[in-house]
Amino acid sequence: MSLPVFPSRKVKWNSVKTPDFNTTSVILGRGRRKSITNRAYPKWTIDVQFTGLKQHEYEEIIGFLCNVGGGSFLWLDHEDNRQINAVIAQGNGTAKKFQMIRTWGVNNVFYEPVTDIISETLRVYVNEQYVNNYTLGENGILTFNTPPKGIIRADFMYYWRVALDDSVDFTAVYRNFYETGSLKFITV
Repeated sequence: MSLPVFPSRKVKWNSVKTPDFNTTSVILGRGRRKSITNRAYPKWTIDVQFTGLKQHEYEEIIGFLCNVGGGSFLWLDHEDNRQINAVIAQGNGTAKKFQMIRTWGVNNVFYEPVTDIISETLRVYVNEQYVNNYTLGENGILTFNTPPKGIIRADFMYYWRVALDDSVDFTAVYRNFYETGSLKFITV
């Protein structure tokens, strides 16, 4: 079952994305702090607002949110939705399945799985050569027909899998002209 996609709209520039690692910290006897994260990948909170909504856009967003209720849906973040030349894995010539990932930081110091790839945007390379002998399965699993040997890279766009964290307020600014309060999405 595929998840519904949130209707695409222009977002205020002050949208905020916050990672939460659920960190536990203690202060040791000599005053040093010791911390440990309780999850391997952050849970993200994405806080967005919409302005300048016309009547039909306002109704579309309300209808969408009421339809999904508290359930999951796909969000195409307007700024954070693509990886270019991302290193996915080092193929060893025996493994055929690889999890799609996105990387963060200089020299790709952190990565996290990406599950909802926009398949028509996916281009895969092995040792800098374009290949098409693969299938993209559920949850972002890339499966090659023959095991690749070498560096696997990809260009792709992706959705964030989210749910509405709380309620949302809509304000009628003028007749048939609306804006939202904060919509908080959490990754699921």
